[in-house]
Amino acid sequence: MKKFNLKVDVKDPKIYLSAGGLLLFILILASILFFSISPDNPKTQNVLLQNKLISWTYDRAGQYEFHANGILVAIGGEYPLEGYRGMRWESLTDNGSFKILQDPQAPRDFFVAIFRQQIAQGQEFQVKQYVDGKAVEPERKKQKILYYKDMESSRIAVAVGEEAKLVLTRYAGDIYTLEPILIDRFKVVKGVELNGAPFSGEKLALNGDKWGNTPPLVLSKETLPPYPFTVDMTISYQNDQTREIHFQIEQYRDRSSTFFDDPWF
Repeated sequence: MKKFNLKVDVKDPKIYLSAGGLLLFILILASILFFSISPDNPKTQNVLLQNKLISWTYDRAGQYEFHANGILVAIGGEYPLEGYRGMRWESLTDNGSFKILQDPQAPRDFFVAIFRQQIAQGQEFQVKQYVDGKAVEPERKKQKILYYKDMESSRIAVAVGEEAKLVLTRYAGDIYTLEPILIDRFKVVKGVELNGAPFSGEKLALNGDKWGNTPPLVLSKETLPPYPFTVDMTISYQNDQTREIHFQIEQYRDRSSTFFDDPWF
């Protein structure tokens, strides 16, 4: 039987491989490469969360896709109907408690959802937010899972990579502000425009890595379109490509106990 040899000459530091030794070396190398690029992430190994579509009360998104590789896609609400795929999720406990990293480049800023019982539709849970690794007070009120089901299809292929949001806020006196936001962390965007009555053709300005309006768009109860209303955002990229995404506004952030400080007056 032919021996498989891996011979090292200490006088001449060259490695000589027999045919069998070369085969063994290739198998070892292939194993290293396979396990180094394995998509399995021990922080997302929870069947209660993997490939689930979840929605809950008091949140800024209509629903979330929890992908098995840790990608979290936020869909609807203040996010585009196409989805935003820049966030990540991690499992915290066997019963379905989880962490959400809104910006993976800032791992010390996150929020956690804590369940006392196993995650399920109708189940209540507590949310805590952390900034720079420290809990922010006061804690958010208890929330409830609106629906929880297997993800039968996904929008990850059409979801936008830049964090895009459209935030409607109600202030005292039925004054509303509409704040478009697009975070361009990798400097790939050269222009952003909004279209949708009553603000068609509204161009956003860049401040650091954030495209937006300063001050935000101000609306009264009379000029606010009836719910739900749709706004289109056109993103122009540095490579001359364009992308149109869509928002459907059905709710607002309630700050009706405070007056809007309009910087123009």
